[in-house]
Amino acid sequence: MSDSARSERKKEAFIADTLLPYYLDRIELEENDTNRTTLQKQIAAIRIFPYLTENGTKYGALKEPGIRWYFTENKETNQTYSTESYRILNKAVLKEGKLLDRFKHTFGTDGCGYIQKFTNDAVIEDLVLQMRRERDYTSFWWRCATDAFALWNAESDPGSTYEKATANIETSYMLYDDEYCEPEYQELLEKHKIFWDIRKTDGYKTFMSSVPDSHIGDALRFLRYLGVPTEFAVERSWGKCSIDTRITGLFNKLNLLRYPVHKTLTADYELCRLSEYLYFQVFCNSHLQCVDDLYDNADTAGGIFIRNIRDEYMPLKVSMFYLPDYYTKERLEEDLLPDWLNMFLIMPGIYSKEQLEQVAHSVEDIDCFESYQFGGIGVKALSFYKWAWRFTQNEELVSNILKLPIAKMGFAP
Repeated sequence: MSDSARSERKKEAFIADTLLPYYLDRIELEENDTNRTTLQKQIAAIRIFPYLTENGTKYGALKEPGIRWYFTENKETNQTYSTESYRILNKAVLKEGKLLDRFKHTFGTDGCGYIQKFTNDAVIEDLVLQMRRERDYTSFWWRCATDAFALWNAESDPGSTYEKATANIETSYMLYDDEYCEPEYQELLEKHKIFWDIRKTDGYKTFMSSVPDSHIGDALRFLRYLGVPTEFAVERSWGKCSIDTRITGLFNKLNLLRYPVHKTLTADYELCRLSEYLYFQVFCNSHLQCVDDLYDNADTAGGIFIRNIRDEYMPLKVSMFYLPDYYTKERLEEDLLPDWLNMFLIMPGIYSKEQLEQVAHSVEDIDCFESYQFGGIGVKALSFYKWAWRFTQNEELVSNILKLPIAKMGFAP
């Protein structure tokens, strides 16, 4: 036997035969409850407790920030080694006999609660509670996530139980799915400091490096269970839609923009393009339950932008108009005349008919002039109807609205 091994044996024997029995005697003989509790805390802070690692036995304190202790029962778990996040008591040092029973009684759930029986669920629950204290995705948070995932049964569904792990996170990270939000718009969200891609962080990369390729899908699902944001809104089972405040904040901010927004206004134009994409592509495709919440709210609706035929952006808080289905780009170019009212005409071929019917008015179905909102821009009824007449020559409609014979208006067919 080597000198180091001989020294380790002596250390183990001293702790098991002398030191721990002495400390346990002191605690058990103390009659005053307050003094006993104080003594337990003092002894728990001493680095004399053996825990098992892949490299042999090491010693630590039961009372150590961010570290929980467990004792195993081999019939219940295959986990035998400690990690950076928790310690597995080396029962062999305590001889598995009366000393172990006294130790568990004094420092376990019947005593001061510094050690408990190891179960996968118990450890994950403790790790989640420790992660909850973090306000950012720190190395400690990712370390706990790594250890929790190693214990998690991928066949189980914890529901919202694990979401506590991110309850106090204050940073704006998103775990993107490229099919949910295209990379181009992920970059815009990051450029304008709305969301950052968590996949670019060192913590995420370290976490994923420990995951076998065959379990990557499980790892991503586990991070979602931990509450790492993956979408801009959550549709609740009781019909309530919860939209991320950073998204509503973007729409609220854009509500203050002057319009129309032209390409020369680079930053504003980018934000309008982002607004258009989020509403018409992400929310209309993935969060239909939330669409009405955005559109019916005056603050957010004013920040939803749509593209007109001049390639400018206009907010939905003004009345926008779309052309009949038979209008092609070539036909529009033939019928289109220079007119500032063109700012209210939506670019064809971009939005679905269902989307247009929800947020705009068909030129074919123009109603009473006073029913439209032009955002404070002075528009005369006659000019407006002359403009509309170019695209849909509905004689009966125009005649009824203006209460004038078509021939007197100067633009009869």
